[in-house]
Amino acid sequence: GETPFSLLPKILRKQPDVLVVPDISDKSTMELLCEAAREDHLVFVTIPAKEAVESLVRVLLLKVPAKDFAPRAIGVLNQRLVRKLCEVCREAYEPPESLLKKLGIPAGRVDHLYRHPENPEDVCPECHGIGYIGRTAIFELLVVDETVRDVLIQQPKMEILRKAARKAGCRNLQEEGILAVIKGVTSLPELMRVLKQ
Repeated sequence: GETPFSLLPKILRKQPDVLVVPDISDKSTMELLCEAAREDHLVFVTIPAKEAVESLVRVLLLKVPAKDFAPRAIGVLNQRLVRKLCEVCREAYEPPESLLKKLGIPAGRVDHLYRHPENPEDVCPECHGIGYIGRTAIFELLVVDETVRDVLIQQPKMEILRKAARKAGCRNLQEEGILAVIKGVTSLPELMRVLKQ
């Protein structure tokens, strides 16, 4: 029956170096964590979001003052798990130029992509005909720099934050996923399935 807000004061008295708090959903807990971060505690929190900048906005939607939160934020890591193509039975195919253009891949840069077999003659002994075996993660890492902090304080809007994140060198999940597709780690349909979640 205890909440993070009721547990944190007891935990903070023990002077931990690192705090990990899953699923922050209230202002009081987040303000307490901002205070802890100000006192040189490393704080990790999880917030459900589709992209890194959205998680920053979600903290502000809890009514946490931006001037308290922005200086404490140092980074956001967003991840998704994708199924890996079976390396035994995956098949290469030549993608149409229109698809490459849609993915933002320059013409002539990629000769082929991979997919699970469409009409296999035999069941693959490795993946048992599924076409995928195992999973891996794609990551979006946003390092919160002074530009992102300024935007958080002055104009915390998604589009402006996206531009600031881009300037900070953040590649989004779609771009990271496309790299995994190009390398043959996963397929385009699998990436699309995961990004819709």
